[in-house]
Amino acid sequence: MDLEEALVAEFDTISGITGKVYPLFTGEGVDPPFLVYVSSEGTYERTLTEFTGMKLIECEIHVVGSNYGEMKSILKDVIEKIISFRQRQIGGVDGPFVQTLQYDQPEEMFEGDTWIYRASFDITLRI
Repeated sequence: MDLEEALVAEFDTISGITGKVYPLFTGEGVDPPFLVYVSSEGTYERTLTEFTGMKLIECEIHVVGSNYGEMKSILKDVIEKIISFRQRQIGGVDGPFVQTLQYDQPEEMFEGDTWIYRASFDITLRI
């Protein structure tokens, strides 16, 4: 299981966004609340002489709600879930083991053209 599959499995357990966790964008016809993530292959850590086998992977997380309270409630649950990743295997028995993690302060916004509330932040995982 790769990191993206593991993230979906973990975030799918959060009430309100079960079955509504998407890579890059949602597509049409998806109503809030939902979560969108953007990930990459990351970069392998390196010593002076070799690569260690450990990777640093940065991901963007976007929590979207139809109102401010909904967005804040789900955001709180998402952050608690992310914090729980430290020093455990995520997504199931064949998921990646997260050595360390860091997350940035979420930036909250109202998008007037679509009438949604969004909180966006980055996480960095060492796996």
